Amino acid sequence: MKKFFVLFLCLLAVFVIVSCKAEPEQENTPAPAGPKATDEDVLEGRAFYRLTATIGDKKRFCLQYYDPEEGTFDAGEGDVFSLKYRSAHEIDCFFLRDSSQKSYLPEGAKNHQILDVDDPYVTGPDEDGWYTLTYTFLAYGSPMAGIRIELADYIDPVVKFVKGEYIDIKDVTFNGEKLTIEEDMETDAEQSNHGIWNNSDHPHPELSIIFND
Repeated sequence: MKKFFVLFLCLLAVFVIVSCKAEPEQENTPAPAGPKATDEDVLEGRAFYRLTATIGDKKRFCLQYYDPEEGTFDAGEGDVFSLKYRSAHEIDCFFLRDSSQKSYLPEGAKNHQILDVDDPYVTGPDEDGWYTLTYTFLAYGSPMAGIRIELADYIDPVVKFVKGEYIDIKDVTFNGEKLTIEEDMETDAEQSNHGIWNNSDHPHPELSIIFND
């Protein structure tokens, strides 16, 4: 009986070894990535845009909305432009001009210094760090073409953005219509007419879309 039990154990061991060798090796495959956020997610309030500087020592992030054929974004009296922004880098002023550099600000001011309290255009931050910028356009004596909004740390002293710093933006609207942000164009000096606009003062940011926490 004892010999039979020993023989049984030996056969069982052989069976286990053969079974282990027959099993396919499991590869360490990465877990499938989750869904990628899109413009639609931003428009529906589920995500936001992040503009990350790819070039350092630059003064300001800029968006432009300009339709030279239809004049869709030629702002006039009573039109309203709005967006929300946040950044670890201080934003203490904004520029608001048309595509030819003419200022929309009262009396043609170059820029507007954002006040810590009771600013006429900027409120916040909210509990998630978002500031809301809302501008109601005035009556202008000369034709204006498009909207160019620039956010900067510009007031006494200028503190430039370094490579890797970013600004988050969402809820961009013109007269209540939500707008998307396009990446730089590959032509025309990498300047978009419906999103990121660059010149020598701008950090040529990389655009990404991130789901809300």
